[in-house]
Amino acid sequence: MIRALIRQQRGATVMTPDGRILHADATENNDLHWGIRGGGSNFGIVTEFELQLHEFDPNVTSMSFVYPVAKATDALKVLFELGERVSRETSLGVGIGTDGKGETTVSIGGTHLGSSASAKQVLGRALEPLGKPLRQRLSTMNYVTLQSIADGSRYATLSEYSRSGFFHRVDEHLAEAIADYGSKHTMAGTGVRVSQQGGRGNDLASTATAFPHRDTIFQCTVNAHWPNPRDGAKYRQYCNDSWEVLGPMTNGGFYINVAVDPTEAEVRRAYAGNYRRLVALKRKYDPTNFLRLNVNIDPAAA
Repeated sequence: MIRALIRQQRGATVMTPDGRILHADATENNDLHWGIRGGGSNFGIVTEFELQLHEFDPNVTSMSFVYPVAKATDALKVLFELGERVSRETSLGVGIGTDGKGETTVSIGGTHLGSSASAKQVLGRALEPLGKPLRQRLSTMNYVTLQSIADGSRYATLSEYSRSGFFHRVDEHLAEAIADYGSKHTMAGTGVRVSQQGGRGNDLASTATAFPHRDTIFQCTVNAHWPNPRDGAKYRQYCNDSWEVLGPMTNGGFYINVAVDPTEAEVRRAYAGNYRRLVALKRKYDPTNFLRLNVNIDPAAA
């Protein structure tokens, strides 16, 4: 039985653009180790990770409760309230989406490290204001099974585009604004999701790694999936138009793994106070910007 969970990245082997193979950890090439933890593929290709593990009960519970889209504001308020008090064993999110048949719904759910009974105790009576769900799932499974549940997903054959950002504070007005936009601007294969952040990641200082957003509590993502490549322009426009409205509500940062084509100004905001250090690191390890098809840190930036 597997009883280990990735806890922390301790070190890595990195091939730099000039062909060197370097080991990076807290004592050796520690500047490179700092940069690859949030700096993406700007400094080299990681060929090996060293990971710190810790034991835990591998039985986890996956939760999903789906409601009519009219409940979107209430679902977000529930998320914001629960997110402030649940333990780190629970991670929650709310999604407003339109499926391929044109049905728009709102769902609230997530993962709990424990049994279904324990998950019900965490939720308590928080979902009661939402009424009876259209459908629901509350199932306990092995952690590895949960991690592979989307393997072979239909999304693998679809095109995708997204925009995202972080919140470091929330209120009922934010819930109303997100719900209003997500409910009115619908297109098959599109949606808005707000997911819980924080936890262990927020125990670190903003300068501990290249990723600086250690005070965030939620992430908002607008995404789109479509089967016909010729439809790409309208779906990208949907996401960008959505972000014109929702983006200003965030703190200006984003998680680079879900970023597609950010501008240089957006990259600067995303790395906040760590940007100048990242530029210096880029000049050291990739001065010609060979690794540039990414969320790029330009070595020529002022």
